Amino acid sequence: MHLPETVPEIMRILRRFETTNNSVGAASTHMWLLPYLPYVGEKEHGSIDFKYRYLPEFFKLQEYRRWSHFVNLGDHADCLAERPSCLQKFVFSTGFHNAVTWTERLNLLEQWRNIASEYRHLNLTVYEDFSMYSDQLLSIVPVTQQTVFFALVCMLIVLTLFTPSPVTIVTSSCSVLSINLGVFGCLVYLDIDLDPISMTTLLMAIGFSVDFVAHITWHYYKGDFPVVVLVIFLGMCHGLIVLPVVFAALPFKKATINNSKEKPHVLSIVDVKHNGLRQAGQA
Repeated sequence: MHLPETVPEIMRILRRFETTNNSVGAASTHMWLLPYLPYVGEKEHGSIDFKYRYLPEFFKLQEYRRWSHFVNLGDHADCLAERPSCLQKFVFSTGFHNAVTWTERLNLLEQWRNIASEYRHLNLTVYEDFSMYSDQLLSIVPVTQQTVFFALVCMLIVLTLFTPSPVTIVTSSCSVLSINLGVFGCLVYLDIDLDPISMTTLLMAIGFSVDFVAHITWHYYKGDFPVVVLVIFLGMCHGLIVLPVVFAALPFKKATINNSKEKPHVLSIVDVKHNGLRQAGQA
């Protein structure tokens, strides 16, 4: 603040925050410099150059006492001596609106942080009451992707150690991946956003998919494989040998269906010739 260009630069930063998207504007801004600079002008007979020495008495006045919560002052002797250590740090606030969803708040927070990153020499930090939740949105997608990936890797390791069969390893891994992709796809069509709550349920779904597939694969590998082979072999023997022999040995008879209605006799040229030849032979 001891440099003459610092105060105008801070005011330009304030103006940028007031004109960003979803910003309420100057009406919602709380900045202690706005009343302090006119106060300095009164003390300096029109000059509004920033002075440290008026800060202690400014914050003691009844009408300006509320601004003392926005400023962290150092030693008052430093203020009287016009040392920069008089002003340790300060805050200002401005309002925003029409940012209801977490995605909208995250976009607004990132926009503010981009502005603050342009003034690193001022050590400018952006704070928002729900920034801790908004920041989680930045890590939700990579954390979910990493969880699915490591679940597949752990599944492969466990299957390789306990069920060393290429068939079970490939089918189980594909089953886990298919279940997770199915869950993710259905949530998209159900208009469910990826937030901390939905991420927790997705992690539970990944655990369930691994649990189901692992149990089925283990029992199939240990005991159900011989059963499946025997069922297929014995079923093939019955279908190809036993049932044909039994059906051939049984005295099947065709059932005749008596129809009470007389079928119309269709007279064809062959019948006429045959009847004519038979009558000629009898004569």
